[in-house]
Amino acid sequence: MKVSRNRINLVAIFIVGIGIQVYYKTKFFILGQFELSDLWHWLTLVEISFGFLLSTLVVLGHDRIVTQLKRLIPLNSRPIVRLSLQITATSVYAVIASYLFSLFFWNVILNMPMTSEYLFDFIVIALFIPLFVNGLTESLYYYGEWEAESKRKEQLEKENIEARYEILKNQISPHFLFNCFNTLAVLIDEGKKSASTFLKQLSRVYRFVLDTKESEIIKLTEELKVFHAYAHLLSIRFGNNFILKNRIESSQEKYFIAPLTMQILLENAIKHNQSSVEHPLNVDIRIEDKYLIFTNNLVPMASTESTGTGLQNIKNRYEYLTGEQISITHGKEHFAVKIPLISVSAL
Repeated sequence: MKVSRNRINLVAIFIVGIGIQVYYKTKFFILGQFELSDLWHWLTLVEISFGFLLSTLVVLGHDRIVTQLKRLIPLNSRPIVRLSLQITATSVYAVIASYLFSLFFWNVILNMPMTSEYLFDFIVIALFIPLFVNGLTESLYYYGEWEAESKRKEQLEKENIEARYEILKNQISPHFLFNCFNTLAVLIDEGKKSASTFLKQLSRVYRFVLDTKESEIIKLTEELKVFHAYAHLLSIRFGNNFILKNRIESSQEKYFIAPLTMQILLENAIKHNQSSVEHPLNVDIRIEDKYLIFTNNLVPMASTESTGTGLQNIKNRYEYLTGEQISITHGKEHFAVKIPLISVSAL
């Protein structure tokens, strides 16, 4: 479970506040200046109040400094510099804050002037507080971050598996195979050479699915090969009722993409739209500003069942891979999906 910084700060305040009391009571007990009966003296309550007020001042100040440093220098960009500045800044702050607060609390409010020994003790303690608080807060915070990220990756991995299963299920479903085999049978009966091409493309699609089942990303060139293979199956099946326009230039094929992204989008377009001579299904793919844009015209079927699994899994995979959201535009005449491409430098 991800731990909030407020909760971490409360834990740090409590531990440091108790720690100050334990330190002084132990020290005075060893020196013979403290007895158990002194626990009920009013001055003990004052010392406890002082300890927790000082702890709160130092811990909240520490949190403020860390928050500002995180904005200026992210930990994952320059970790050594960030941590060095963090420890130095919080230590300087703790010493100054402890010194001024101790003088104000004892000398001004209670009119009980502090000896140099006590003041020296508070300053020494103040130097150890940042080290402890830095260790505690950063450890708990990043443990929470790590645990949350682990759970998120586990969930996304599960969704990736479900997405691949959904693709395989759609391809191997009786309806898909029935259409493919029917088309193949007609081509064979007519003695068309395209029957052999159809079979090769079908084999190519299945081979690609098997080869990429463990990959998170692949080259866009590889994705385009299988996409065109699958599109070729559809063009043989639908003829002129299906039109694909690829406007991706060879110089733009340097990017990476999640496997079967384009095939899922194409299957989605086929599933939800009619395709006829009067209203052919037009699919357009292009790249603009490091984004793949997949567009199809809308010729909705009378009724189609949809779970939304395909698009949702694409959303989740790209949020995981790039930290960005895909963009979906559902207009009156066109449906468009904008996918963030992955560059080599991001790997």
